[in-house]
Amino acid sequence: MRYDKNSLYYRLNEKHLNYLLSTEPSFPHTIGEVLSELRTKTHWTKLTYESICTLVHMMGGYDYSPTAIDSMFNNK
Repeated sequence: MRYDKNSLYYRLNEKHLNYLLSTEPSFPHTIGEVLSELRTKTHWTKLTYESICTLVHMMGGYDYSPTAIDSMFNNK
């Protein structure tokens, strides 16, 4: 399946993407759901609340501000 090159998956900070991919075997359902959404959505405001919470938590942060979330997707 081809994914949109403008999707969040390709724009996610490389460090965060590598962490998610390496952690996926430990949490296949949770991270798999997030990765699936990242591959199909083009803006983080279209993500589910659950996916945003998972992303912030997995990255070791507690800052749910729009600026902090937006800064995760700076790999463009």
